[in-house]
Amino acid sequence: MVTIRELGPGDAAQAARIFFFAVQEGTRDLYSAAQRRAWAGDAPDPQRWEARLAGMQGFVAEAAAAPGGGAAPVGFITVDATGF
Repeated sequence: MVTIRELGPGDAAQAARIFFFAVQEGTRDLYSAAQRRAWAGDAPDPQRWEARLAGMQGFVAEAAAAPGGGAAPVGFITVDATGF
């Protein structure tokens, strides 16, 4: 089951991880390694994402884990002050 919740200040590390792997794995057949590295870097960067998410509104999709395991973020979306 997937639930949606508001994006919060503590979500930067998971957003960085989700973005990094979406670019590195999800676009592997479309972009070269150099292009993916230029887009997402060499590793997830939580500090960059903390700054990037500041002042944005958004939502996080969480997938339910095994019983008692909590939920894990699997996606997110943001909207800045201009509506982008």
